Amino acid sequence: MKKGSTKKKAAAMLALIALLVAIVGATYAWVDYDQHKSNEFNGRGYQYDVRLVEDFEEKDDWRVDDGPIKKEIRVSNAGSAEDGYGAVIVRLQFKEYMEIGDLTYTLTDKRYMIDDEGSFLVYATRGEAEVAWPDHNIANLTDLATDATGWFIETKAGDPDGQYGKYVVTEITVDMSAAEPVIPGSVRASDDAVNQHHSHNNKECEYPLHLWEEDMPLPTAQYVAWILGANVVALSDWNGLPGAFWVYDDEHGTGWVYWAQMLEPGDVTFNLLEAVELIKQPDGPFYYAIHTDMQTVSQEELDEWDDMPDELRAVFGVAGGVAP
Repeated sequence: MKKGSTKKKAAAMLALIALLVAIVGATYAWVDYDQHKSNEFNGRGYQYDVRLVEDFEEKDDWRVDDGPIKKEIRVSNAGSAEDGYGAVIVRLQFKEYMEIGDLTYTLTDKRYMIDDEGSFLVYATRGEAEVAWPDHNIANLTDLATDATGWFIETKAGDPDGQYGKYVVTEITVDMSAAEPVIPGSVRASDDAVNQHHSHNNKECEYPLHLWEEDMPLPTAQYVAWILGANVVALSDWNGLPGAFWVYDDEHGTGWVYWAQMLEPGDVTFNLLEAVELIKQPDGPFYYAIHTDMQTVSQEELDEWDDMPDELRAVFGVAGGVAP
């Protein structure tokens, strides 16, 4: 009896141990120590906010005696560093187009008196004219060529005191239907193309390139002069040091103008172009356009500009490019 009791106790102990082992083993099986969690974020992807800034004076009837008219061009890096925007390298390129049409003048069939300065003798009222010139015929006219209005005094036979007179322009007809381009081979962009502001649609991008070499001016240079800003220097005159100024490439025929230092977020360049001036009046109605292309890259992307002169590359710490 005693011996059997001992066997039962031993069996019970073994069963208990087996149960504990089973419990411990099961515990290690379902406790997971390998955890993970995902968080997703989206970004807008813009690193730069660089803008071409233009401020110009509109002109409907541009004449030589108007003098320079405002045509300011500069570049702004509008993004802020606090918002994650970066510094950029900036360059500009200009293109031009000009065409000249025909004018048809309708003149009076009689000549009218002019003074020794070449101006018409015109009086404000018919009565005053009759008193001053009782022996002359008079006509109430407007000279469209000079904007003179009033009573014009007709020159007598033999032109006594008439300074040989001249005819009065009473009508001017402008015809641009068969206008000829000043730059051979160039074509004016249609209004539809001009209104397309994306470069891949804008035919203005195909205008002839404005080159900076003195011996390679476009034919438009005989009519229109550019007035550059004070902080502009030719590559051939530049000392190679960086700074807040523009450097135009007058040596390689690329037409590019470079801002000679990184343009930091929040900064604006000085004006590259200040004004344009008509220096020779075209013989007829004309159309003139300046098109500006802007390119910007980061320092890491500068290798894309393989036509950039070595002197300028050195400023930004990147080797290679167009040899000086």
